[in-house]
Amino acid sequence: MAAACMRGDYMSEPDIVGGRIQTNNQEGRKYMMYIADNLVTDVLDELELALSISERGIANSAHFSIDRALTKVGSTWKVKADDSQLYGMTLRCTAEDTWQMEFEGDYVFGSEENQYPTQLSLTAVRYVPAEEESIAQGWVVTLSGERREWNDDQKNRGSKSDYHCIFGTRTIGKTIQYINTRGNGAKGWDQMFGDLYMTVYKADETMDVCCLSFEGSPSRATFLRGI
Repeated sequence: MAAACMRGDYMSEPDIVGGRIQTNNQEGRKYMMYIADNLVTDVLDELELALSISERGIANSAHFSIDRALTKVGSTWKVKADDSQLYGMTLRCTAEDTWQMEFEGDYVFGSEENQYPTQLSLTAVRYVPAEEESIAQGWVVTLSGERREWNDDQKNRGSKSDYHCIFGTRTIGKTIQYINTRGNGAKGWDQMFGDLYMTVYKADETMDVCCLSFEGSPSRATFLRGI
């Protein structure tokens, strides 16, 4: 769990998140991009898949345990496909155009050896575009989560060498926007706005506090360390 990057460097990867991994050679920033462009976008991909199934009126699914239409307030679906990284995640409609996702389980960052216990609570609200950007669509997200890792084999879970991080949008009312400005049928999101925060601990000691700040194209995100 690395967060030892220099402040203010820029990424040079493609400007589409969701779909798959972006990489860079700075470990703290790369780690936070796994959260923003893997964990969060996987959740949003599952939500969009569930909504597409719901909109077609399908009553049974190999991927989800289905309740009522997912647009009905109070309805709850669950990911039951064991090939999903988010197996067991629940999706609940809490208000009009608002869904709450809850996940707890092992999640992979990059390669199988980086599969560790991860907890996430995420609320997604449909993005409402301004009139001048009427084709834009996407999600306004608030999130909080935690991930635990260790340096030794799994028998040593809970040892003083264990690392964990907490991450999220930090302040009540703060959000991250995932926006697709390319129209219907385009995969992923090409614009992001908002701040993702992460605090890294070794046992109970704070090791680092970081922020990945998005102000448009994902590749132009600014990594801030020690804030």
